[in-house]
Amino acid sequence: MRKFLRTALMLAALAGATSCSNHKLPKFEILAFDTIVGNQSVGCDVKYRFITIANAAKSEVLTGIERSNIEYFYGFDSYDGPTEEAARESLDWIKNEMAEQERIRREMQLEPTDGERTVHIESESNVTDSLLNYAIYRATYLGGAHGMEVSEYHTYSLKDGFELRAKDLFRAEKMDELAQAVYKKICDKYVTEETSLSDAGFFNEPISVTDNFKLTPEGVTFHYNPYEIGCYALGSVVVEFTWEELTPYRK
Repeated sequence: MRKFLRTALMLAALAGATSCSNHKLPKFEILAFDTIVGNQSVGCDVKYRFITIANAAKSEVLTGIERSNIEYFYGFDSYDGPTEEAARESLDWIKNEMAEQERIRREMQLEPTDGERTVHIESESNVTDSLLNYAIYRATYLGGAHGMEVSEYHTYSLKDGFELRAKDLFRAEKMDELAQAVYKKICDKYVTEETSLSDAGFFNEPISVTDNFKLTPEGVTFHYNPYEIGCYALGSVVVEFTWEELTPYRK
């Protein structure tokens, strides 16, 4: 059985962020949901660990953040239902995906793939000053050549519920330069005198600044999941910057 991804998410406010003492503080609870989808021959082990904002109804800002987290966690384009029912509704997608995998296998006359089907998703959340940070970790295998393990990071302002993007942290006219800095760090890590980025499994296209980042006391960590900038075998690509290194690009 695949293990949940366990990553310690260190949270920090942006320099100059104000205290959230004037804002409604979230109260976090874990909603656990475990079940088996399918049948004895082809079953999928589903485990959800969703960090919910228990007092979301007390604040419009928290309500909006909670809704966004539900949509991110369960993969909904839009969701307005109860938090407790979101997991059950997401099971329909898993059932449909498993059915599609089985249809393709039979159509191509492929042998059944080994390995237990799994959809394991967990989240972490915390507050520092006026920011709420939310992390989602997925480990999924629904048949085929391999599973997928991805990580997502979201940072919200508790003042207005606004989710921070890279464009909110860095100056527009400096984004190309920051992308080049990301590229250089990747080259320093993966390129040798005998190999290139393409040899390491990277795609031959420009690498942009991703909105999938987490804030730490030391700086900002950009996270690229498999297939975003390189092949599956490359795995996740993590690029770390200190606040000092980011000074030329910050607003």
